Amino acid sequence: MNNVLIKEFSPLAGSENILLEYTDRVTYSYDAAVLESVVPSLEVRPVTCGTLGNVIRLCNENRLPVTIRGAGTNLSGGTIPAQNAVVVLTHALNRILDINADDMYAVVEPGVITAKLAAAAEKKGLFYPPGPRQSGRINYRGQCSGKRGRTQGAQIRSDPGLCDAT
Repeated sequence: MNNVLIKEFSPLAGSENILLEYTDRVTYSYDAAVLESVVPSLEVRPVTCGTLGNVIRLCNENRLPVTIRGAGTNLSGGTIPAQNAVVVLTHALNRILDINADDMYAVVEPGVITAKLAAAAEKKGLFYPPGPRQSGRINYRGQCSGKRGRTQGAQIRSDPGLCDAT
């Protein structure tokens, strides 16, 4: 990736949220899978959904592969980036936007830790059923990457419109 293109990310996310150093990039080149790591071209840490949408749009316009990364605790290789990829880190997008007890759904950003969602649901008299392997480190983004998008019968649906940059 050329330096001119890299510099286009700074006004979108802020220079403090662009990780270019090799030591930072290698940190996000693998997960717990026993697969070859791939060092991404850069990492971007959006702090708002609008920023996330703008970053994805810039990547799309420039045909850059994108790897969305939550906590990176998976065992499948799903967070290992493609060559020349931009890794988008979601851990700063960690707000629970709504828990609707009447209709039994929650609206969360992708970096919400499932243990925090379960605790917030419990305060409303609800039970959020985490999977058997989850801990306090697993975030919602990881839940969405599963085979069927379900957590013990709870339907998980991502709405890209919530982070639309328009």
